[in-house]
Amino acid sequence: MEKTKARITAALYWSGMFGDIQRHCQTCDVCQKTARRTGKEGAPKVCPTIVSDPFVKIAMDIVGPLQRTKAGHKYILTIIDEATRYPEAIPLKDIEAKTVANALIGLFSRVGIPKVILTDQGTNFTSTLLKELYNMLNIKGITTSPYRTESNGNVERFNGTLKAVLKKLCSTNSEEWDVMLPYALFCYREVPHESTGFSPFELLYGWPVRGPIGILMDVFTGEGEMKMSVVEHVQSIRQQLAEVSELVKENLTECHKKVKSWHDKNATKREFWPEDEVLGLLPSDASKMKAHWKGPYRVIGKANDVNYKINVGGRRGQVTYHSNLLGKYKRAVLLSATVCDKFDGGGRIEFPLAEIESLDKISLNSRLTKEQRDQVRNVFAEFEHVLTSKPGKTNLITHNIRTTTDIPITQKPYRIPHAKRAEVRAIVAEMLQQELIRPSTSPWSSPVVLVQKKDGSLRLYELFEKLGNTKYISKLDMTKGYWQVPLSKEAQEKSDFVTPFGLYEFTIMPFGMKTSPATFSPMMDLLLSKLRGVASYFDDIIIYSETWEDHLHDLRAVLERLQENNLTVKPSKCDIGKDSIVCLGHIVGGGQIKPDEAKVKAMVDFPLPTTNKAVRSFLGMVGYYRKFIKNFAQLSAPLCMLIRKGQPNRVTWDENAVKSFSDLKNALVKARILINPVFERPFVLQTDASDVSIGAVLSQYNDNKDEHPIAYLSRKLLPREQNYSTIEKECLAIVWAVETLHYYLCGAPLSVETDHNPLTWLSQNKGKNNGF
Repeated sequence: MEKTKARITAALYWSGMFGDIQRHCQTCDVCQKTARRTGKEGAPKVCPTIVSDPFVKIAMDIVGPLQRTKAGHKYILTIIDEATRYPEAIPLKDIEAKTVANALIGLFSRVGIPKVILTDQGTNFTSTLLKELYNMLNIKGITTSPYRTESNGNVERFNGTLKAVLKKLCSTNSEEWDVMLPYALFCYREVPHESTGFSPFELLYGWPVRGPIGILMDVFTGEGEMKMSVVEHVQSIRQQLAEVSELVKENLTECHKKVKSWHDKNATKREFWPEDEVLGLLPSDASKMKAHWKGPYRVIGKANDVNYKINVGGRRGQVTYHSNLLGKYKRAVLLSATVCDKFDGGGRIEFPLAEIESLDKISLNSRLTKEQRDQVRNVFAEFEHVLTSKPGKTNLITHNIRTTTDIPITQKPYRIPHAKRAEVRAIVAEMLQQELIRPSTSPWSSPVVLVQKKDGSLRLYELFEKLGNTKYISKLDMTKGYWQVPLSKEAQEKSDFVTPFGLYEFTIMPFGMKTSPATFSPMMDLLLSKLRGVASYFDDIIIYSETWEDHLHDLRAVLERLQENNLTVKPSKCDIGKDSIVCLGHIVGGGQIKPDEAKVKAMVDFPLPTTNKAVRSFLGMVGYYRKFIKNFAQLSAPLCMLIRKGQPNRVTWDENAVKSFSDLKNALVKARILINPVFERPFVLQTDASDVSIGAVLSQYNDNKDEHPIAYLSRKLLPREQNYSTIEKECLAIVWAVETLHYYLCGAPLSVETDHNPLTWLSQNKGKNNGF
């Protein structure tokens, strides 16, 4: 700031210039996101409430992955009692929610059921299974705010100590750390804790346990056990625990005061208010180990003294962050001065958007060479106005709304929950600023409905086939695609929506309008027409090429089309030169298709359903990947029996249903990778039939004569089809599979592998069975 002042004062001067220069520097978007912290921006420390009773409140975390032991353990579930600092460390083979729940039950059997459990926001700790366990045992589950490990400091500090001790104990054989774990725990439990002044053993049991030093003392002194009755022993322990408890309170209080006094020397109390704009110091998209300022985001409200609820947008919506991770964002206003002979009063001052994304946000394949990366950056530099977080406004098409009547339709506004009002107000204010909406006096009005963003497409298989065996794949994501399509003048007054803060109308095509996809999809087809190696689904543009030169040419062609039609794409959602991309729950690329591992993990973690609706939900999720599961219909048949018409809402599980539930999960985990079809090669169709279902597998042989599946098909037999004879069922499987796969098989060489009898029977009885 001082250098800027010196540079300007050398040539210019005006009244209030130092204040203007200071405001200019403070409102620089790039500087606010890249400036280092001074170290005095932390909030004052909040001392936690002191817990007196053992195992009333525990803190929990996961250590690992570590080197796999001979017993198969890779992780440690670490637990600290907040009252006594008594640690527990349980070796685990995995960190699935079910495994963690079983470990907790084992702990509860030894120390009792706590009232409060503090964890981070790991998916295993926030899973539905853990929530159900907490609810059943009347436990209050508390999670720390994101990226704030200090909130769970006791267990985090223990993790560091435990790893350091294990490293020393297992220096010769790192595969035996689970064997040495009890020794490390005994050492920690026996020594006095710095905060309490007493050992965890003594605080928990009321008596110092006999350790190696105690054994040595007995040998040296020759003293035996103390003669004391049971009643006297119990009374002595109670008295000692009461005295120790008071001493621990005093020690902890004094310790908290010292830590707070030391911490607050460099602390600054900061407060944010609803509607304030803030930046968040969050992990980088490229590396979780690096952090930079993101945003700006809008403050919704205060969660407690140091945590704030922030609207980060997208699927995450509202997130609670500690104030140390937040910084006030100062918005710049663009002032324009013009010297000219005449001024007609026209023109318009543009104000920058809240979020300005640079080309650095684009994700490039790490396997690209430096030359290829430079070539991509040079191409993008030519189309800087296309790559922005600001939605464009196309001249390619206009959205119109035709209604069956000219009589205005007016609906009353829905009641918005109090907790969501600030969020709605912030969204409306931001859209007004971007001129996406404007105040209205139209007689038409619809209520506001808050919905989560969804993705979907009916052209998924076409996209998979187009990608084929391409080597380079890039994805460009439109910046709020629908908002780049203007509404016709007649449609604007029909798009009115009413809020508690007033009546507004859209100037652009909104996301929630039923007819929006019918306009947007043809626009994308028109935009990308006659371009090679380009496909789209919804607002994503996929570019696929065999060579790098073709890929650069195709990428430039797409950017030129976008620029010509005043459309923009968001840099942070662009993937360039990738080997594969995630597309609607599938990982596609290199001629292969496989399920998204994150989606599969969510299904594997799905708890055993207890209601009819939950079973349907599970079958719907797993059914989305049925093309990867051989004999899906047969595997899922017992579950389908649970939800047939007339069954009670509360599910009664039997052995077959439980096995079906488990088998479907295992089939998902072991699902084979599918390949894209090569239409120049012969297809192989394998079919089979059972008493309840029919199935088929379509595959091809590669150049190495290895067979790879393209798709798995199956369906349940209808009641009338279940009465067919075995030979008729086998024939039905062939007929149904060929009809279903007609798109692939029509005109292509085909080999059908099945029991030969159905085909023999069909040729011998041609025309005799009307059903076939």
